[in-house]
Amino acid sequence: MSTAAENELLEREARARGLSITEYLTIRAIPPSLARDLAADARLGGISHSASMLPPQPSRPVARGTGWVDPPPLRSPPGAEPGGAIDRMVEADTQRQRQEAELERQKKILDRVQINMRLAEELRAFEEEQKRRDKEMDPTGQLYGPYDDDAA
Repeated sequence: MSTAAENELLEREARARGLSITEYLTIRAIPPSLARDLAADARLGGISHSASMLPPQPSRPVARGTGWVDPPPLRSPPGAEPGGAIDRMVEADTQRQRQEAELERQKKILDRVQINMRLAEELRAFEEEQKRRDKEMDPTGQLYGPYDDDAA
């Protein structure tokens, strides 16, 4: 980055040559050999008016009109025809959604079965504990009996 002193020196040099700072910096950026070649080209034949490599062609008169252009005919985009790619993608996605819904339904059923099995096991354990307590309270079986294991 230039310092303020360098900028001041560049501006003084540009003014002394009668140039703007931008012109002076541009001249300093071009190598002297390129500047000599450009000057020689300009002295010899000048710069051609057309920088195009194409041969000049006669111009045609411009057709004047309203600017109206017939619109292209309406048609379905590619893949939107019946049985096309879009229909197949929609059908595949619908099938995937159905499978996900069925899987979710089966998971809910499995959860209910597991809960019921856990409850059944807790009930069986509770009944066993109740029988054990009844037997402790009434060893003869006169109040709560007869007990199932006694009958066997």
